[in-house]
Amino acid sequence: PTVAARPDRIVRHVLERVRPGSVILVHPWYRSRDATLAALPVLVNGLLGRGYRMVTVDALLRHEARTR
Repeated sequence: PTVAARPDRIVRHVLERVRPGSVILVHPWYRSRDATLAALPVLVNGLLGRGYRMVTVDALLRHEARTR
């Protein structure tokens, strides 16, 4: 099965690869992405537990514009 087929595989895949500055893009609203939707709470908690924070793309772009 592909990584996206099971929530636990999605979580493991992301948490093993995430690094400072990573952008994680998900599309949980499609019916074919039910596993992604199910993985999100565990993934978000795992990332927060590792000290990462969630920001919107807009906030990320504003931050980038201020640091240039």
